Amino acid sequence: MSDPRYAVSPPTGRPPGHWQFPAFLAMLAAFIWLRDLVWLNDPANTLPVLVGLPLMAWLGAPWELRRAPALVLAPRWALAGLGLFVIGTLTSLCVVLTAAWCCLLWSWLAPRLDAKRRPAAAKLMVLPFLSFPWIVLEGETVGFWFRLTGTQVTGWLYQGLGLNVTAIGTQLRIDGLPVDVGAACAGLNTLQAMLMAGAALAFLWLGNTRRYWWNLLLLLLLAWLANTLRVAFVCALGLSFGVELASGLIHTYGGWLVLMIMFLVCVAAFRWQRPETAPAAAAPRRR
Repeated sequence: MSDPRYAVSPPTGRPPGHWQFPAFLAMLAAFIWLRDLVWLNDPANTLPVLVGLPLMAWLGAPWELRRAPALVLAPRWALAGLGLFVIGTLTSLCVVLTAAWCCLLWSWLAPRLDAKRRPAAAKLMVLPFLSFPWIVLEGETVGFWFRLTGTQVTGWLYQGLGLNVTAIGTQLRIDGLPVDVGAACAGLNTLQAMLMAGAALAFLWLGNTRRYWWNLLLLLLLAWLANTLRVAFVCALGLSFGVELASGLIHTYGGWLVLMIMFLVCVAAFRWQRPETAPAAAAPRRR
């Protein structure tokens, strides 16, 4: 390795290994996923985030990793990963452990990539960061603000339509119809899948431009918009067909409805921004 930023392990007289550190990362990922099994309460919505790593592998192909001894790591990223892992273990924060895992993955991956391939691969690191259930486990604050602002905006919308609206916190009363935007309506179980789908689309259409990073922030706004539309849609169902029908439909299909809305909005937004002369994907594949 000629790049001085990467440390090279001393010779041991044995053939260089290639599977030890990836195996360590796999065990560490299992530890992060299994340390808190709250996500099992709704596996249908949580487990889709497991597609993050296969999606990263597909979008980044062909990787063409260079051969290197097993312990050739980018030292700064490796030290950052170890430090974050200690902090995450002490604080029991899944998001910190996830950041640690991503740093360790990049410390192994970066020295094995050609310098021209690293920028595109770095953009794909968003996907492994979204491949752990940290939003479900620790996103209560985000969920609360999603619910609170979504409730208030929905109230203003129906008030503008001439209906009698009372909004107190995350509770609405629209023409006598009571609507409680509870924790299940925050969309946390589908938020991570929405962000992952949006990040993949952003990479496909904007991955070779600087607009990619700004559009990751746009994804949060679009996720909030989709969730607010979900609340407004529930209220419309309740006013038209009654509370029981609206509650049943939204708890069964609401999360996936939001995911589809998010997907369609992302498609429109990213295609509108996509440069006409740019290739469709940041990492072209060989055929």
